[in-house]
Amino acid sequence: MIYRLLRALIRHGMRVFYRSIEVEGLETVPTSGPLILAANHPNTLMDVLLVAMMLDRKVGFIGKATLFENPLAGALLRFLGAVPIHRTQDGASAAGKAANAQALAASEEAVAEGRAILIFPEGVSQDEPRLQRVKTGVARIALGAERRAPGQVRVVPVGLVYDDYDTFRSRARVRFLEPIAVAPFLELAKDPEDFTPVRTLTDAIRDSLREDVVHVEDESHDHLVAQVDELYGHKAKELAGGRLAVTPVVAQAVNHFAKEDPARVERVASQ
Repeated sequence: MIYRLLRALIRHGMRVFYRSIEVEGLETVPTSGPLILAANHPNTLMDVLLVAMMLDRKVGFIGKATLFENPLAGALLRFLGAVPIHRTQDGASAAGKAANAQALAASEEAVAEGRAILIFPEGVSQDEPRLQRVKTGVARIALGAERRAPGQVRVVPVGLVYDDYDTFRSRARVRFLEPIAVAPFLELAKDPEDFTPVRTLTDAIRDSLREDVVHVEDESHDHLVAQVDELYGHKAKELAGGRLAVTPVVAQAVNHFAKEDPARVERVASQ
């Protein structure tokens, strides 16, 4: 009851803060059963709210331990189902790493029991127009949960796009992508120590996200993508399915032509 009320208030607050929120693919998200949501992470805590509050089922999430240092914020995050993780870049101690192992085991168990967990597989919040290296934590948790709940675990990649993420009355886009069944990846293991399932599931999550987030492969083309998006974004929004659906397509087009016709890309960029 309290969670539903809080969710309604947060949804209202997001509708006030953002001029528009484009939401796609809600119908693909399982309404029950073991679920991991794997999203890119361009906007710290807002990413959590934007994904979790769009679903009617309760969603827990894994967040960096520094977010819990404020007692009030920590209490709220735990109420929302958050689990703290001590990151190496934040100076995780031996005790912190031990706590991480317990947190990951608890997340695996929660998923196996039929709950939903949101994880950011890049492991860091960043605003560069590209997906960072996708780490193996999501795959490890998913495969561990699949061993406990055979044939039931799904991973749903989630693509997040903002036009100006920290500006009042800006735009946001959330797209829930096709669920990935975990069981086929577990079947790839030749023995209990085989890393193939972890690697291939991680690659599948990465490839799915890259198709729907702003991913510019060459950072020297960042400005070109921004310019093309600014010039043609509004004209193409109906065809793409929304204003912020255009930006990932522009990035994909620049990536393609940079490989197939680099001279052309450089000519356009120099104009």
